[in-house]
Amino acid sequence: MKRIDISQSGKKEEKILKIIDHFKNSRDIVTIPPVKIIDLDIEDKKLSEEKRIDLFSNLTTQQLSNVLGKLNLLKSGQKDILIYRLANCQYNEITILNVTKLDDIKSTSRKLELQVSGTKTNLINDLIRYYSDLIIKESKLPTKELANYYIELSCQDARIYPQADNSEVISTASIALDFERVTKYLFKNVFKLEIKTQRFGKEDPDGIIKDDEGNLFFYECKTVLNPPYKMPIAHRLQIRNYIEKISKTKDKENFKGYIIISHSFSDNIMNKIEAVNSPLDAPICVIEARDLAAFAKKWETNFPIDTFPIKQIVKNGIVTLKDFDQALH
Repeated sequence: MKRIDISQSGKKEEKILKIIDHFKNSRDIVTIPPVKIIDLDIEDKKLSEEKRIDLFSNLTTQQLSNVLGKLNLLKSGQKDILIYRLANCQYNEITILNVTKLDDIKSTSRKLELQVSGTKTNLINDLIRYYSDLIIKESKLPTKELANYYIELSCQDARIYPQADNSEVISTASIALDFERVTKYLFKNVFKLEIKTQRFGKEDPDGIIKDDEGNLFFYECKTVLNPPYKMPIAHRLQIRNYIEKISKTKDKENFKGYIIISHSFSDNIMNKIEAVNSPLDAPICVIEARDLAAFAKKWETNFPIDTFPIKQIVKNGIVTLKDFDQALH
């Protein structure tokens, strides 16, 4: 009784009744408020996420760990995890490279056949300029063939590409573009939806869907080196900015939701969605690549010429294959 803070006075029967009353009225249950996700200040990035991943891929596991440690970020894990963590942290490329050892920067510059003499600042600027000017191309594989490897693309599995063709270097950025290309194919060619993709050099969502009723939906394709996708701070801010941008236009009344497609999602993805703090009352949903691909096959078989009613499946939270199937009835 002392441990649960109940008065110990009275006879045995009275004590028993006190204990029963304590548990009956749920006084033993402590309500823990939900953890609030706090967004940190995000530095403006100079490069796209895919280019940042390619840049940091030049560093070794130990070098990546050292840099993360200097930034007071978690520094344990396999190389692909460290790369992803660094590419999606709150710091931009200049801050990250400034805490990188000069010898490590020179090593990266040497790999890229860039100048290795000069001040650290000049070498950093050369690296940023190199990746800024770098034109990322999709692979040469046909879109329909890539569609068979949609799930593999979502987790950046380069093993799907022919190894014999050494003339084509498949980078993380190229895989991301292929994932976007197949996603567009599914929405446009299979679901028969009107699609507008990201403009070159512009800060836009990966794609905008327009249905037969004129409703607009933004979508993002997020490949991830080490699933599940965790919707990092930088991505939440990006989503919020895109929604805020359309909220200031005449199209805000037609905006009906935001779709994020990735390999899989972390258990706390609902908290992350809520933390976006959208300026418009429109749902944000996440769809696993395997579910989108599986339903696309069903739709193509059963309704080869019909437009998919995408508004029926867009809801706040996780959209599963079951939600897609319900749209058939």
